[in-house]
Amino acid sequence: MKRAILSLAAFGLLLSSLTACTQNQKLGPLRKGRALEEHGEYVVALDHYQRMKDVEFREECLNNLHYLYGDILDAMSAINGTEAPSAEQYYALGDAYYDTAESIPQGAVRPNAEFDLETYFAQKTNQLHTKALTALEQAQQSAPHYGEALLLEGVIYEEQEKSEQAIAAYQKLLEYEPENVEAIVRLSRLVYAQDKHQKGLKLAQQAVALSPENPKAHFALGNIYAREGQRDLARDEFHQTLCLDPHYPEVYYLIGQIFLARNDLIDAERIIRLGTVNNPDSLKMRVFYTGLKSVLDQQEQEDVLAIIRQFEGPDAPNNLRNVRMAEQNILVQLRYYKLRLKLLERQRPYSLGCSGTEEHPFFEKQIRQTQDKIQEINELLASAE
Repeated sequence: MKRAILSLAAFGLLLSSLTACTQNQKLGPLRKGRALEEHGEYVVALDHYQRMKDVEFREECLNNLHYLYGDILDAMSAINGTEAPSAEQYYALGDAYYDTAESIPQGAVRPNAEFDLETYFAQKTNQLHTKALTALEQAQQSAPHYGEALLLEGVIYEEQEKSEQAIAAYQKLLEYEPENVEAIVRLSRLVYAQDKHQKGLKLAQQAVALSPENPKAHFALGNIYAREGQRDLARDEFHQTLCLDPHYPEVYYLIGQIFLARNDLIDAERIIRLGTVNNPDSLKMRVFYTGLKSVLDQQEQEDVLAIIRQFEGPDAPNNLRNVRMAEQNILVQLRYYKLRLKLLERQRPYSLGCSGTEEHPFFEKQIRQTQDKIQEINELLASAE
């Protein structure tokens, strides 16, 4: 019995050794391939995986490589197969590195004690950006006037918060392409942030003049007007932005802020409601609208209760549905029509002016009649004094 147990133990040990050996045979090539990937040697890693004997394991590694670095791999393969790579090929490589960096999660994870994913992702993004910039510099060595390479270089420097380098890239681009609106818009934002307000404003105005159908240009100009305290001009530019691209959640929010700065909650609610219609997936927009709506609903309820409390006699109603307002005293009527005007203004759809859609005549008629009634009551009260 003892011998049988020892034999089983020896067989188990042999089996575990064979399993470990098989795993090591797989993990050895895998570690080498991962090391090549970590050093950015994707083409070499591809060749390494293609020579792996285990068919299933090989396909798994190749699929993973293509999933993570497919665009970069294709761009590098094109360069490696060319004696003198062109500027376009280097730009394609830089663009592939940048697109891969953009696919990395940003701010969507929380660090923990064992593995700080946020720091890891930030490092990976920075590595990919650095490789992209290297490829873009090589593109410019072949073609110094390569506008797309200069623009992407500026964008990457912006994301790295290196404003001076981004400004230099955009300025160099504009030497060759003085009407490049994307570069002008980005440059306007950067120089304005450096307290060069007039220069930033002029650049944004120039972008709008060059490309009046460009929503980004109107958005940039609107932002500068808003920061300069020119709210009406800012609102006009934001309206133009939305007429050209209604799926621009931040613009609705900024217009709402302009109205809130004037304590105009009704117009703020109207523009945010339009924003929720055109951007149903925007959680921030829905939360903002819900908050505004609840505040205004509460105010209306308080107005209704205040009106009811002013009714005279033992038969005072609990609501306003069946009340003959003409039979009430003049102050109650005034408060009622002011509430009615507020309700009509809330229900009235927000008009951008430049959208080309006409307002339904119902609201214009009802609001005008209510305003006339309020004016009539005010005149009666003034004459009574």
